[in-house]
Amino acid sequence: MKAAPIRVTASERQIFIANYETQRKRLMNLLIGGVLLAVLALAFILSGPDEQFLQGSILAVTGIFMVLFMLAHRRIWNAPARSLRGRPAVGAPPSKAEVRKAYTATFTYRQMAVICLMGILLAVQQYLSHRDDPDADHSMLYMAALVIAIYGLLAFRKWRAERAKGSSSPLS
Repeated sequence: MKAAPIRVTASERQIFIANYETQRKRLMNLLIGGVLLAVLALAFILSGPDEQFLQGSILAVTGIFMVLFMLAHRRIWNAPARSLRGRPAVGAPPSKAEVRKAYTATFTYRQMAVICLMGILLAVQQYLSHRDDPDADHSMLYMAALVIAIYGLLAFRKWRAERAKGSSSPLS
């Protein structure tokens, strides 16, 4: 999305899309299966009185899998650029504002609102379940706040970009 446009044939484009979809589905299946297997293994290995350590271990393993997923997804996403390296560009690369606008256009306000609402519900649930325990782990509360902040900022940036161009679609 950030690079200069390169001319491809319709068949090349379809091959790139089909390869991406196949690899993305395979990656999602590996992510889900890997996380489930790792969490089950941790639950069997670390089952016992130290539930906080088990929860922390599960969060850490899930985080590691998410980082690996993002790295693998980035590689899959950039596969066409690697295969087209060396071909001449047919235009100038888009500006940062154009890239940001294209990225935020992939999210609807409804999606962002639902994700923020889920973050709020998670924060409320964590607060209510741990309000009487001063030694409680508040990592999920911080995670909820981070989700709300990220998607709130994304919604604001989308709104600002649409307002700057004069869009009249508030719920797109």
